[in-house]
Amino acid sequence: DWLADHLGAPELVVLDASKHLPVARRDPRADFEAGHIPGARFLDLATLSDKTSSIPSALPRAEQVAERLADLGTKPDAHIILYDDSSIKSSARAWFTLVQCGIRRVAVLDGGLAKWCADGRGLESDFSYISPVQPE
Repeated sequence: DWLADHLGAPELVVLDASKHLPVARRDPRADFEAGHIPGARFLDLATLSDKTSSIPSALPRAEQVAERLADLGTKPDAHIILYDDSSIKSSARAWFTLVQCGIRRVAVLDGGLAKWCADGRGLESDFSYISPVQPE
């Protein structure tokens, strides 16, 4: 209810953090484009890792997170709400990643996209160009 009441607030950024295991045979970007919470942006969690590390899927460095969020038009003082439509609850990894990198105004949508839809809330399939901002 809180998110539905606050959609469109200037400091609010909603990010789809869906990621799937290969066995699911789902494309999170295609799913996002087919329908997402109004105004949401696609985080692309699968790309948010430190590619310079020898550890597979290593957490990204803080500057990598800042750059990705800036690319998504997210200002440093934004209130970020994460959600997913994944059996592995990938928004929890996104939350952990952001918090580890110093982002403090971040929360996970309880129940994710499934609950949003079950509550009769609408989706949109269009999205507008988001102007990047300068990372801190």
